[in-house]
Amino acid sequence: HNRCIRLAPDLVCVGFGGSMPATRDGEVVWNGYPWEDDSVIATHVSKLLTAVPPASPAQPVCEPGLLPPPPPPPPDSVQENDTVILLTHVGPLGTDTTEDKRALGKSPILAGSGRLRAIVEEESSQQRVIAHVHGHVHNSAGRSSVGCVSVLNPGALCEGNFMLLRIARSSVSMRWQVLGTEFVHIPRTQ
Repeated sequence: HNRCIRLAPDLVCVGFGGSMPATRDGEVVWNGYPWEDDSVIATHVSKLLTAVPPASPAQPVCEPGLLPPPPPPPPDSVQENDTVILLTHVGPLGTDTTEDKRALGKSPILAGSGRLRAIVEEESSQQRVIAHVHGHVHNSAGRSSVGCVSVLNPGALCEGNFMLLRIARSSVSMRWQVLGTEFVHIPRTQ
């Protein structure tokens, strides 16, 4: 949590944990942990997604006219040309994957972050984030989207649910893209 992990030279996974209170009709249904509101989530995720400018080119240290290869990007920071997979515990507010609709005849429980959604809606996120994977709402597994960003909730692993995310580099744009998702359920044995 609160980390950036480099998966490939131009692909990173950015993660942040925690949730804030979930509400139904403006009343708190369950408390957040460890956050009381989503300002902390927004601050940390924004900071994690902020690109670090590339290092200045290395000065020649070998034969005139030849430059040594550039150093690899730091493993713990997002670079300007990186594609991002965003992993958070809580998801963006207003998606099918963050609404608990189990109680028939009642309004859904809203368990997403409005500020996190605003970050995903930003133009820079729309261009760089290919998938936002989250949990938190165990029975709202599935897929949704915020703009062109895929929002995915695999469901609760403790209940036998997980998801496979297939990605590849586009042969046209040379950018990473989501090829598909597979939601898997392994029934519990007694």
